[in-house]
Amino acid sequence: MLRKTLTLVAVVSAALILTIPSIQLAGAVTVDTLSVELNCLGVIDLGSSLTADRDNTGVDMEAYTIRGTDGYGNTIFEFSSSVSVGFSSSLGSFAWSTPPGANPLTLQMISHAGNGYDEQIVFTVTGECTGLPWPEPEVAIIPGCDVLLPIPATAVGGAFVANAPVYWQPGELTNPLVTIAAGNTARVIGLDASGQYYKIIWGCDFVWVPKATMGPNYDAVWNGAPLPTAVVE
Repeated sequence: MLRKTLTLVAVVSAALILTIPSIQLAGAVTVDTLSVELNCLGVIDLGSSLTADRDNTGVDMEAYTIRGTDGYGNTIFEFSSSVSVGFSSSLGSFAWSTPPGANPLTLQMISHAGNGYDEQIVFTVTGECTGLPWPEPEVAIIPGCDVLLPIPATAVGGAFVANAPVYWQPGELTNPLVTIAAGNTARVIGLDASGQYYKIIWGCDFVWVPKATMGPNYDAVWNGAPLPTAVVE
């Protein structure tokens, strides 16, 4: 790891060496060669050569950070320093500062922002530790219609008493035609000016259905509450 600045601890445990990880290379510090393995104990350098090539400090030095994280996002190793532009060295082998708790294991080298340069990821290496869990990906929570639409407080739950053709506007059927089957329920907003159509929420959208196709919802939430009769647009 640019040995000029850090004494590294060699990791010797053949039983824990894992498969060769994937490697992505970018700018900043020049990566001449990079072959490393990440395992349960740390990083094994199988052959690497790195050259500092930009002055992001203003004093002809390149500042950088090398950081390791586990599958939970915990930092298990971090080292920051700077070396003279043009200085070359291997990455070196070293142990994690904190034991990893989950896969995958990730090692990154970052060249700092400064002296007119943006922060730059020099490389990203991934590996794994046999026996550690792989966290399940987080499931995105999609907002419901109560978040996506402005639902008035006067809206009431209704139930379809007959199959209902859907209208985008009173008197204007959807194309292609959409029909809501009897037995479904929907939030009712109010009536149109003619009193012939209910404005409802369906599929997180406002649409219209014939008044005669809807009645009160007698479930435990609405208990047959009367549908709204106010005129809405």
